[in-house]
This record gives sequence, structure tokens and C-alpha cells, in this order.
Amino acid sequence: MKHCKECEHFASMLWQCTYKETEPVDMRKWLLIYGCERRDELWKGIYQRELLQRALLSVPKPASLEDKCRAAAWAADMLDQRETPKYDIANIPDENGDYDVIDTDTGEVMPFVAKFLTDLYTRDVHIWACVQYLEPRG
Repeated sequence: MKHCKECEHFASMLWQCTYKETEPVDMRKWLLIYGCERRDELWKGIYQRELLQRALLSVPKPASLEDKCRAAAWAADMLDQRETPKYDIANIPDENGDYDVIDTDTGEVMPFVAKFLTDLYTRDVHIWACVQYLEPRG
């Protein structure tokens, strides 16, 4: 309430804020691929997920717990062997706050993006997230 009384958008006669967004907020739905606190660690989670998916595709169905554990161990081992980051995060976001994710092996821009998320109220939670936008149903 302290902020509202001092804000240029506060209409004291109406006792409410008159602020309106000038541009529509991006409300596309997305799927979380991986999230972490440090930007430089984001590529590892993305790559580990990719490796794990690849490993699990090779496991016969129905998969035993032992088969799944072996696949997870292979993915972890491949990640540990990687000396350079598999993915690079662009330095400048687009108008929606999305950072391109680039495959460093091929130079290809990936179909998912990185976002820097923060708690709007406290501003004390900061997360780097890799997300893939979902196609609208229609």
C-alpha cells in the first residue's frame, strides 16, 4: 500500500491503481526441461536429460530397474566425459525474455530457450530455466 500511494498510477479518488500493461504479456504455455540457479550450469542439465532420453530409448520394454539404472549411469558417465559445454546460452534476450540456446557442436539454434525467472514479489528467487514452448491446441 505504501508504494501505491506514491505511485504515479495511483488514483486517490478511486483508491486504486490505474496502471495498464502497454504490451500483452507472453502467455504461451511451456514445458520445463531443466532449471538451476547458475546460468553456467544450465547446459549440463539440458545435456544430461538428452543423454538419459537417448539411453532409455535403447532399453528394451518393459525395462527393469537394473536396465534403467544402467542407462542412467551411462548418461552420467557421458556427461562427465564432456570437457566443453554442449550448449551455449545467448547473452541478449529477445522481447519475451527468451535466450537462444545454441548447440556448440553444430551451431544450431535449438527448439528450446533459456529464461531467467525471478519472484515478482520478493525478487530473492532467481532461477535459470530451459523451456520448450508447447504448440497451441486448436
